[in-house]
Amino acid sequence: MLRDKSRKAEISELHKQENRQFSSRRIGVEHMICRVKIFRVASERFRLSLHRYNLKMLVILFLWVLKLAIGV
Repeated sequence: MLRDKSRKAEISELHKQENRQFSSRRIGVEHMICRVKIFRVASERFRLSLHRYNLKMLVILFLWVLKLAIGV
């Protein structure tokens, strides 16, 4: 949970470090959501069976990991 500074006091270095860690995790999640939207998985209603949806997600995950491994 992010901690805000009050009007009267600054936040401690420990809280600043926790805020940075939380923010970096949040950015990672936001980037992953963007990648899912690029493949149009979450932007439209998926009309096939749940099995095919899971298969599609696994294929997208595999392609992304492959892209990271190759370094494209």
